[in-house]
Amino acid sequence: MLIEILIFLILGILFGTFTGLIPGIHINLVGVFLISLAASFLSFLNPIYFVVFITSMAITHTFVDFIPSIFLGCPDTDTELSILPGQSIYFLETKIQN
Repeated sequence: MLIEILIFLILGILFGTFTGLIPGIHINLVGVFLISLAASFLSFLNPIYFVVFITSMAITHTFVDFIPSIFLGCPDTDTELSILPGQSIYFLETKIQN
C-alpha cells in the first residue's frame, strides 16, 4: 500500500508540474477529468490514492505556477502583484547580458 501511495504521489507531482508550467492548463481541468473517471477507477483502486494524487498535484501546481508568470510575462489575476519584482529582476538580467 505504501508503494502505491508513493507512486500516486510522484504522479501527482509530475502532473502538477505539467499544469503549473503550461499556461492555460489549470488543476481544475485535471480535477474535472479525474472526477468524471473516478466512478470507473474506484471499483478497483483505493480512494486514498486519488486524495494523494490530487493533493500532491495541487501543492506542486501552486509552487510551479510562478515560473511561466515570471518568464513569459503573463501572470494570473491572483499572482500579478507578487510577480512584478521577479519580472523586473529577470528583465534587468536580460538587458545586462545583451
